[in-house]
Amino acid sequence: MYPEGAYIPNNYDELVELLLSPEIMNNEETIIILTGDIIFPDDPIAPFGDFKGVFDGNGHNMSNITLNVPASQHEVGLFSSNTGTITNVDVEEIKLVYASDTPQHNSVNMGSLVAHNSGTISGVSVTSTHELDGTVSSYSSTILVGTTTSVAVYAGGLVGVNYGTIINSYSRIDVTIDGIASVSGLSFTNSTVTINLYIGGLVGQNHGTIENSYATGDIYSVSVASGSVGLGTLTLTENIYAGGLVGQNTSGATVKNSFATGNLVNIDAATNRYLGRVVGSSNGNTNIYYHANQSITTVQGSYTAIADGSSSKTELEIKSRSFLEESLGFDFDDIWIYIDQDYPILRNT
Repeated sequence: MYPEGAYIPNNYDELVELLLSPEIMNNEETIIILTGDIIFPDDPIAPFGDFKGVFDGNGHNMSNITLNVPASQHEVGLFSSNTGTITNVDVEEIKLVYASDTPQHNSVNMGSLVAHNSGTISGVSVTSTHELDGTVSSYSSTILVGTTTSVAVYAGGLVGVNYGTIINSYSRIDVTIDGIASVSGLSFTNSTVTINLYIGGLVGQNHGTIENSYATGDIYSVSVASGSVGLGTLTLTENIYAGGLVGQNTSGATVKNSFATGNLVNIDAATNRYLGRVVGSSNGNTNIYYHANQSITTVQGSYTAIADGSSSKTELEIKSRSFLEESLGFDFDDIWIYIDQDYPILRNT
């Protein structure tokens, strides 16, 4: 019934024993197939590491997940990274709990499932009443005289940064960045600090392919950056790239046959704000849509409204079977289940 050599955990204890083993996690030949729903304990757990094999949820869910994020962690998610395949699993009720000390990283990747994806994510859903709270994404350091420092935060409801493929997946979780960077130092003479925030309902920044997927969560950004001056001067530049589905889609990347319905709410003041209802940039987008009542609100000042190539649909239209099947190519025979007057769910989760 199962491939030879596959691991078939049926409960939390059996699963966590596998995920805490470097030999299993780092083996490209590893196959893990869930044979039951996994309910995590109430106590917080540390994010699991890098995964290189095949993780098949087999239509089951993992629920009640609380991740304890230490200051040393700069890749925040159930899995720190994925270069293998994660498929057929529903992640329900996931939240982050932060260590009291402030993380000190130039780059933080954050996604509820995977922080950094270079593999394949297929048939995966994330639903949670807890928002993905990016308070972890802070940076505090002494800036040296005459130096240039870049700080980047990548936050998505499913994945922080994607270099691989995400297909037939969705996220129903709000994403919040609160106080992403606090920059301090003793001497700022001729020093420059650039802070880049990439935040999306599904993915923070995309370098790969996203197809037949959607996000419904709202995007919030408050208190993006602060800086204190010791001796001399500091040039502080803050850039926000935010979209209902993807924060930034880089050159050569693809987002197609997908949609977003969440609002961009109170996006904080910054030097530059690039905001799109679906994607916070215009590269490589094909056949993407947003909810006609979707809104963008900001805190003081103007922003650059991204012409991301998306089209507007009413709530009735975006939930209709004809639109999903004929316009986006959603497969209701084998992959998706149509729900009248609601968004589709995956058949195998």
